[in-house]
Amino acid sequence: MNQNENTVAMPRCVYLMESSAASSIISPNARYNSTGDDYVTKFQRLVRQWRAETLYYSSMRESIEHQKFREIVAMGEKIVPLLIEEIETQPDPLMAALPLITGEDPVTDRERGNFAAMASVWIEWFKNEWRDNQ
Repeated sequence: MNQNENTVAMPRCVYLMESSAASSIISPNARYNSTGDDYVTKFQRLVRQWRAETLYYSSMRESIEHQKFREIVAMGEKIVPLLIEEIETQPDPLMAALPLITGEDPVTDRERGNFAAMASVWIEWFKNEWRDNQ
Protein backbone atom coordinates (compact mmCIF):
# COMPACT_ATOMS: atom_id res chain seq x y z
CA MET A 1 0.00 0.00 0.00
CA ASN A 2 1.42 3.33 -1.06
CA GLN A 3 1.03 6.29 1.21
CA ASN A 4 0.15 9.60 -0.34
CA GLU A 5 -0.92 12.92 1.10
CA ASN A 6 -4.52 11.64 1.50
CA THR A 7 -3.52 8.61 3.55
CA VAL A 8 -3.13 8.72 7.33
CA ALA A 9 -0.67 6.27 8.84
CA MET A 10 -2.09 4.55 11.93
CA PRO A 11 0.39 3.47 14.60
CA ARG A 12 0.49 -0.23 15.28
CA CYS A 13 -0.53 -1.07 18.83
CA VAL A 14 -0.19 -4.26 20.77
CA TYR A 15 -2.83 -5.03 23.39
CA LEU A 16 -1.74 -7.15 26.30
CA MET A 17 -4.46 -8.70 28.43
CA GLU A 18 -3.69 -9.79 31.97
CA SER A 19 -5.71 -12.45 33.72
CA SER A 20 -7.35 -9.71 35.78
CA ALA A 21 -8.83 -8.27 32.58
CA ALA A 22 -6.81 -5.09 32.99
CA SER A 23 -5.09 -4.05 29.79
CA SER A 24 -2.06 -2.12 28.70
CA ILE A 25 -1.49 -0.59 25.32
CA ILE A 26 2.02 -0.41 23.95
CA SER A 27 2.56 1.93 21.04
CA PRO A 28 5.77 2.83 19.24
CA ASN A 29 6.03 6.11 21.17
CA ALA A 30 4.72 5.42 24.68
CA ARG A 31 3.26 2.94 27.10
CA TYR A 32 -0.19 3.59 28.46
CA ASN A 33 -1.50 2.00 31.64
CA SER A 34 -5.09 2.70 32.53
CA THR A 35 -5.61 4.79 35.66
CA GLY A 36 -8.44 5.46 38.06
CA ASP A 37 -9.54 2.40 39.96
CA ASP A 38 -6.47 0.31 39.15
CA TYR A 39 -5.85 -0.15 42.87
CA VAL A 40 -9.25 -1.87 43.14
CA THR A 41 -8.28 -4.41 40.48
CA LYS A 42 -4.88 -4.89 42.10
CA PHE A 43 -6.47 -5.34 45.54
CA GLN A 44 -8.97 -7.90 44.24
CA ARG A 45 -6.23 -9.82 42.44
CA LEU A 46 -4.00 -9.88 45.52
CA VAL A 47 -6.86 -11.03 47.76
CA ARG A 48 -7.75 -13.85 45.35
CA GLN A 49 -4.12 -14.94 45.13
CA TRP A 50 -3.58 -14.68 48.88
CA ARG A 51 -6.70 -16.70 49.69
CA ALA A 52 -5.80 -19.37 47.13
CA GLU A 53 -2.20 -19.66 48.30
CA THR A 54 -3.04 -19.72 52.02
CA LEU A 55 -6.21 -21.81 51.89
CA TYR A 56 -4.65 -24.80 53.58
CA TYR A 57 -2.43 -22.97 56.04
CA SER A 58 -3.15 -24.06 59.59
CA SER A 59 -1.40 -21.05 61.11
CA MET A 60 -2.83 -17.55 61.13
CA ARG A 61 0.74 -16.34 61.49
CA GLU A 62 1.74 -17.99 58.20
CA SER A 63 -1.25 -16.41 56.47
CA ILE A 64 -0.37 -12.89 57.55
CA GLU A 65 3.34 -13.32 56.86
CA HIS A 66 2.58 -14.32 53.27
CA GLN A 67 4.00 -12.00 50.58
CA LYS A 68 0.56 -11.26 49.06
CA PHE A 69 -0.78 -10.22 52.47
CA ARG A 70 2.16 -7.83 52.89
CA GLU A 71 1.42 -6.38 49.45
CA ILE A 72 -2.21 -5.84 50.45
CA VAL A 73 -1.17 -4.02 53.64
CA ALA A 74 1.33 -1.93 51.69
CA MET A 75 -1.52 -0.51 49.59
CA GLY A 76 -2.43 1.63 52.60
CA GLU A 77 -5.53 3.46 53.78
CA LYS A 78 -7.20 3.75 50.39
CA ILE A 79 -8.13 0.05 50.58
CA VAL A 80 -9.85 0.21 53.99
CA PRO A 81 -13.32 0.44 52.38
CA LEU A 82 -12.40 -2.51 50.13
CA LEU A 83 -11.28 -4.56 53.13
CA ILE A 84 -14.56 -3.80 54.90
CA GLU A 85 -16.51 -4.95 51.83
CA GLU A 86 -14.48 -8.17 51.76
CA ILE A 87 -15.00 -9.02 55.41
CA GLU A 88 -18.71 -8.25 55.13
CA THR A 89 -19.04 -11.12 52.66
CA GLN A 90 -16.21 -13.36 53.82
CA PRO A 91 -14.89 -12.84 57.36
CA ASP A 92 -11.43 -14.37 57.41
CA PRO A 93 -7.84 -13.58 58.45
CA LEU A 94 -7.79 -10.78 55.85
CA MET A 95 -9.17 -8.49 58.55
CA ALA A 96 -5.78 -8.71 60.28
CA ALA A 97 -4.71 -6.10 57.71
CA LEU A 98 -7.02 -3.50 59.24
CA PRO A 99 -5.09 -2.77 62.47
CA LEU A 100 -1.84 -2.77 60.51
CA ILE A 101 -3.16 -0.16 58.10
CA THR A 102 -5.31 1.97 60.42
CA GLY A 103 -3.40 1.73 63.69
CA GLU A 104 -6.75 0.93 65.35
CA ASP A 105 -8.04 -2.28 66.91
CA PRO A 106 -11.65 -2.09 68.09
CA VAL A 107 -11.87 -5.87 68.63
CA THR A 108 -12.07 -6.87 72.29
CA ASP A 109 -10.78 -10.10 73.81
CA ARG A 110 -14.37 -11.37 73.83
CA GLU A 111 -14.66 -11.20 70.02
CA ARG A 112 -11.10 -12.17 69.21
CA GLY A 113 -10.89 -15.53 67.42
CA ASN A 114 -14.50 -15.38 66.20
CA PHE A 115 -14.21 -14.08 62.63
CA ALA A 116 -17.91 -13.22 62.30
CA ALA A 117 -17.90 -11.22 65.56
CA MET A 118 -14.62 -9.54 64.67
CA ALA A 119 -15.98 -8.59 61.24
CA SER A 120 -19.07 -7.06 62.84
CA VAL A 121 -16.92 -4.95 65.14
CA TRP A 122 -14.76 -3.73 62.25
CA ILE A 123 -17.81 -2.93 60.12
CA GLU A 124 -19.30 -0.86 62.96
CA TRP A 125 -15.96 0.85 63.52
CA PHE A 126 -15.82 1.72 59.83
CA LYS A 127 -19.33 3.18 59.84
CA ASN A 128 -18.85 5.18 63.04
CA GLU A 129 -15.17 6.09 63.14
CA TRP A 130 -13.51 5.83 59.75
CA ARG A 131 -16.08 7.64 57.66
CA ASP A 132 -16.25 10.51 60.16
CA ASN A 133 -12.50 11.05 59.96
CA GLN A 134 -12.18 10.91 56.18
